[in-house]
Amino acid sequence: MQQQTSYISPIANCQSPIANGQSTERTRLPWLDFASGIMILWMVMYHTIGAAWDYSLTEFVGIADISSLPEDLYGVIKDGELQKINPCLVFPWLHFFMPWFFYKNAMFFKKESVKNLWMKDSKKLLKTFVIWSIAGYLLYILVGCVNHWITLRACTYSTLRELFLRGYIVGNLPLWFLLTLFGVRFVANKILPDRQDKYAWVKIVVIVLAGYVISYLAFRFNHRLLPYWIANGAAGLSFFALGYAMRELETKWWLIVPCAIVYVLGCIFGFPIVDMWPNEIVTGNYLLWIPVAFCCLLNG
Repeated sequence: MQQQTSYISPIANCQSPIANGQSTERTRLPWLDFASGIMILWMVMYHTIGAAWDYSLTEFVGIADISSLPEDLYGVIKDGELQKINPCLVFPWLHFFMPWFFYKNAMFFKKESVKNLWMKDSKKLLKTFVIWSIAGYLLYILVGCVNHWITLRACTYSTLRELFLRGYIVGNLPLWFLLTLFGVRFVANKILPDRQDKYAWVKIVVIVLAGYVISYLAFRFNHRLLPYWIANGAAGLSFFALGYAMRELETKWWLIVPCAIVYVLGCIFGFPIVDMWPNEIVTGNYLLWIPVAFCCLLNG
């Protein structure tokens, strides 16, 4: 009997569990762990600095002339001084850190039953979301009590409203990512084609474009009652589908070279940057965000 050939991944030389068809959760990819560490550290710095920079930054970041900043700056200028700024404008080189998490997560994604996916993701994503949301919520109430601004409405109605419209529980905003990723993985498990599908690439392209269009329309016709997770989930699905499709191709030189050129041009002339959670433009053209971020992902 002829031996069946297992799926070969572009990261097979790194002994990926995808490459040999084995379920070996302990198998690690050093280069991917290193990249993940950089992205996590940048994410922590991004949120920490972003929360603290509500004062004049001209001296702190060495910006002597605020006129040198982008005209569509996502910040506040008051009395000729910069009061607030998105950290991605000061350190733009890893502006694609949120799309990266969706993209790389999809490289190891395998379609499975709804039950199995629920058991696995509820343990890794939902459990983490609930535990740390409770911790943040309790801290939020404690701070509110100490400063005498907490109300019953803030603890109940406002909290539930933020969860539904913004995708997080007050006190720990960055956890929106876990809830969105949880939803994206379930949607992807349902609509992504099997790799043996004759029209797999066509279907993936349709999914990527659909997510792209939905996120853009949500940006273009934004409404205060439109849940954030519709836009960031649609964009996340686009990046997730790209990661699912590109794991066999992302090491090809004919793809890496033009993407590297786009990345270098972005470093020189500026990247189109979108704050993925509220789906707000930071700088540049929104329509260029996903394709440029995709080029950066292949070099990330």
